[in-house]
Order: sequence, then structure tokens, then C-alpha cells
Amino acid sequence: MLDLLSLKAVSKKYGIKQALNNVNLNIKSGKIVGLLGPNGGGKTTLIKIVVGILKQTDGVVTIDGEEPGDITKSYVAYLPDKDFLDENMSIGDTISMYADFYNDFSSKKAYELLEDLKVDFKGTFEEYAAMNEGTTA
Repeated sequence: MLDLLSLKAVSKKYGIKQALNNVNLNIKSGKIVGLLGPNGGGKTTLIKIVVGILKQTDGVVTIDGEEPGDITKSYVAYLPDKDFLDENMSIGDTISMYADFYNDFSSKKAYELLEDLKVDFKGTFEEYAAMNEGTTA
């Protein structure tokens, strides 16, 4: 059976800081796995490498036999727990960034949704921050 996720001797350095050091991991299809560790232990770095946001310094990562890239981005997603976009970035610029990153991203559909929600694509995330935070009674 092919591994759904395989990491072989994966390392990541940020300058002189070693975030990951020679990580080996194989996960079979159909398994549920938790990734646990202390703050600063490399969990987020590992996830970002797997989804293709970051590139490892050394080693090989495969998802269903493919290296992270255009093919795997079509079926692997990452939803961070913190905002990761620059709050001063325009919504239109963000749509362009997603269109560059994901081959199957529909800018047309994004602009249609903005129109339906009456959101100005020239606005920034800072201007619409309350939409993300919700309301309290």
C-alpha cells in the first residue's frame, strides 16, 4: 500500500536556527494522526512544508507519491489558527495571490462572491476585520 504521506530525512533551517532535523514519517491512507509537541517544536513548519507553503532545506516529502506542488495543492489544504495575510493587503491583491498559488482557484467566482456580499475588492482586511471577529451580545 502506498503511503499517503512520506517524509524522508526532512530538515528545515531558518538561517542558523534548525526548525526540523532529519524527520522521517510514513502515514498510510485512511489513518487519523495527531501532531503534538511543544511550542517552537516545528509542528507548523512541518505542516507548511507538507502543503507546499515552505520548502524543506533537505530531504524528500511526498503526498500520495507526489512532491508538494500544483497537483497536491488541489487536494491538500492548510487552515492556520492565526491570520496570515497582511491586514493592509487589498482584497483584490489577495485574490491575485491565491490565483497564482492554486491552479484551480477561480478569481471570477471570488469577485462574484464579493459582489454578492457587497464587499469592495479595493478594501483591505483591516477595514473588514470586524467581519472575521464576529459580534458579541
